[in-house]
Amino acid sequence: MGWALSRYSGLWVGFKMLSDTVDTAASVTVDPSRAIVQAPADFPMPHDGVHLRWPDTPLNQERRLHEVKLKSVPFFVRANQLNRPVWPHEKGRKKPRFGIITVGKSYMDVRQALEDLGVNETAAQELGLALFKVTVSWPLEPASIQDFCQCLDSVLVVEEKRPLIEDQVKTILYHLPADQRPQVLGKMDAKGKPLLPAFYELNTIRIAGAIAHCLKTLARA
Repeated sequence: MGWALSRYSGLWVGFKMLSDTVDTAASVTVDPSRAIVQAPADFPMPHDGVHLRWPDTPLNQERRLHEVKLKSVPFFVRANQLNRPVWPHEKGRKKPRFGIITVGKSYMDVRQALEDLGVNETAAQELGLALFKVTVSWPLEPASIQDFCQCLDSVLVVEEKRPLIEDQVKTILYHLPADQRPQVLGKMDAKGKPLLPAFYELNTIRIAGAIAHCLKTLARA
């Protein structure tokens, strides 16, 4: 899917490879048709495309990068549902108040942390907890983030190192009405105290502690 995104947008696409997932071995069955690439039908792709051509001045390349290439990414992400809710709100069940947005290795760490806390999908529904998985971290597709976050009380962004996704989420939600805009937590908690570190390894114990802290704070509200 990453190669397809690169071909569609004309951008370099980076894959983050970690020892936790690369230095392992497994037997898998690969079906060539398991991933069906959907080309966005709602993006106005220019007639001359997005790729290099001659002549191609630096100014034209820069304009095409910002006005076409980067803007095409969210359309591709949305068309192929690369960023999506894993535990969404289902009709007839308790409406979620607390959401977790996470990406990459941190997603598996969050699932393990929730398991350590005794929270499965059924318990999450009872607690009012929703979970969102990000596959393409930048630029972040805004529509799915808005749909997920609207009317939540608070959202915890779990990611390694600097707040790449957290800062984008805050920007995406900034213009929502106050009664639809959740509090965004991540590197800091609601009182501005450190919550998740931006250095060293982010492990399941730290994540479980952050989730428990947020749920406890929400229960007191």
